[in-house]
Amino acid sequence: MNLQVKASFECQIKQKVNSQSKLPSYVNVFAMLLALMFLAPLPSCIADEQFDSLVNRGTELAQSGEFAKALSWYNKASQLNPRDADCNFDIAQVYKNLKEYSKSRSFYEKAVEYDPKMGKAWNQLASVCLQLNDFTSAELAQKKACQFTPSCRYFNNLAKLYLQQNKLKEARENLLKASSFPEAKQPEHKDIAENLKWVDQHLQAKQTGG
Repeated sequence: MNLQVKASFECQIKQKVNSQSKLPSYVNVFAMLLALMFLAPLPSCIADEQFDSLVNRGTELAQSGEFAKALSWYNKASQLNPRDADCNFDIAQVYKNLKEYSKSRSFYEKAVEYDPKMGKAWNQLASVCLQLNDFTSAELAQKKACQFTPSCRYFNNLAKLYLQQNKLKEARENLLKASSFPEAKQPEHKDIAENLKWVDQHLQAKQTGG
C-alpha cells in the first residue's frame, strides 16, 4: 500500500474511533441534565403557590365544618413548609374543634416556637391548657398573649383564669387592664365590669373581716 494512502486510511480509522469513544460522554451529560431537571427542588415561587393553595383549601373545609378533610390538606401544606407558624396554628385549631386537646396543644406550641409573638396562638394555647387542667401553663401562655397582643379580651381571659383559682388580687389587676380598652364598654364584654364589682366586694369583705 502506498505510504500516503496508508497514512490517510489510518487517520480515518482514528477519527472514527475517537468519535465513537466520545459518544458515551455525551450520553452521560444528557442523563445528568435529565436527573437535575427531575431532582431539583421546585422554584420557590411555585412552591409558595402550592403551599398557599393547600392551606386555602384546608381553610375552606374547616370553615364548612369538615375538620377531618381540612386536616388532610393542612398536613400536605405542612410537609412543604413545616416551620410555618400559621399553618401549625390552623392544624391546632382543627384538633381543638375535634376536642383532641393534647394534639392541639402540641401544634399551638409549634406555632409559638416559630413565631413567638403570635398572640392568638398563645391565647389558644392557654385555652387548651385549661382543658387539660394545666393551670400553670395556661397562666404563662395567657400572659404571653397579653404581652405580645394586648387586648381587652386577652386581659379578661387572664382575669377569669385567676378567678378560677380564687386569686382575687391578680384577677382585679387584669380586669382593670381589660376595662382600659374602649371595647370593654361593648355588650359582649359586660362581664368585665360585673366581675370587677364582685371582686371588689369580696376583697373589701376580707379587709373588714366579713
